[in-house]
Amino acid sequence: MSGRRIFLDVGGYVGHSVLAGLDPIFAFDRVYSFEPVRALADRIAQIADPRLHVVVACLSKGHGAVQLFNPGSLAGSVFPDAPEYGGAAPPQTVDKLDAGAFLAAFTGPDDRIWMKLNCEGSEIDVLESILDGGLSGRLSGVLVDFDALKIPSQRHRVAPMVARLDAAGVPYLTPEQCQYGMVTNYGGVRNWLLMAGARLPGAGRAAASLAYNAAMMRRPDVNGYHKMRILKAAPILAPLARSRRDAPGDGREP
Repeated sequence: MSGRRIFLDVGGYVGHSVLAGLDPIFAFDRVYSFEPVRALADRIAQIADPRLHVVVACLSKGHGAVQLFNPGSLAGSVFPDAPEYGGAAPPQTVDKLDAGAFLAAFTGPDDRIWMKLNCEGSEIDVLESILDGGLSGRLSGVLVDFDALKIPSQRHRVAPMVARLDAAGVPYLTPEQCQYGMVTNYGGVRNWLLMAGARLPGAGRAAASLAYNAAMMRRPDVNGYHKMRILKAAPILAPLARSRRDAPGDGREP
């Protein structure tokens, strides 16, 4: 069980982060998506890939049951004072798993793990559990959205956690550093994985990634990222197109 490449999607929602992680250019051996709302977890499970394992639970600190407020919305949180976003809904009782215990049980010391945290305040509990368990060395990259800053009861925990991450040498990026401007969550997570060194070399893998992203362009929920990349590439490609058009012997009039 050593030497694997693993992607942990903490806060799966509808699976856009999973789709980014399944890009062949990253060649993950396992992709775990943690989503406590059954309807959303079932939606993620419709993504057909044998590497994908959907866990119907929160990743947190400690095992047990917990109340999830505004379940199914973009702001679903275990903290009652978290702000609403995308509509309110009655609380649900959901399962939670201890992050450190999960890593200890399902990953090995030689595995390389990239972890995305977008879980409306629970990111602090997840990171505390991993750091307290001495398992942070398994993390090759973390994308952490410090949603706790938006939650009055939790915002005081952010600065100490940043200090702990820095002291432990955990490589992490925030959305401001890698997701802004990427249009969709798919694009933001893919860009983070590229910046976090998850890309593997190889012409065959690059070709497979190109084909995969061409297929993703048929999905209106994620293709804003691809349209943005095409628009950005247009000024670069235009001179090449003109030079090919004006080349002698191409059958065109001068």
